[in-house]
Amino acid sequence: MQRQSSSLHCLLRWLLTVEKTSFDLRLAQANDYTAVEALARQLYRVREVAHPTVFVVADAALIDPKEWQFALDDEDHIIAAAEVDGTVSGFVHASIQRVKQSLRHQERQYAVIEMMAVSPEHRRSGIGRGLVQHVQDWASEQGLSEVELEVYDANRDAIGLYEALGYRSIKRTMSIAVR
Repeated sequence: MQRQSSSLHCLLRWLLTVEKTSFDLRLAQANDYTAVEALARQLYRVREVAHPTVFVVADAALIDPKEWQFALDDEDHIIAAAEVDGTVSGFVHASIQRVKQSLRHQERQYAVIEMMAVSPEHRRSGIGRGLVQHVQDWASEQGLSEVELEVYDANRDAIGLYEALGYRSIKRTMSIAVR
């Protein structure tokens, strides 16, 4: 009951503090790499603080340039960018996953949000909502019936956004330090 109450509180806080910002949403281009890399770096710095035994932000690129170009060119991937006043202020990368039927799983195809980030000064402005909606529209156009994503428990604001959009938890990863 405490988790449900915490989730409800986070959702209500998110709904009450959203401010609308005018932004343009478009497919990312090769020349957006530097801006997207900077946003990814900000995201991973937050993850590093929340989970220092898991994440480290090195000086090397977090997004491999070859993988970036592959995702831009591949039909099973989408990268969208949100611009505010001509500056990339958010992005989302999603891909299509195909699971073959097995003894434990149904055959299915679905979209996965691989990574999403919005610049700190534009959070709670509607950009994240717009990016997620863009992925959902793309997934529907691809004939997919679901969109999945992973989010860390410490990222309460993102959880609030996803819950406000109707996402529900279907799996949980847990860990314990043993030394």
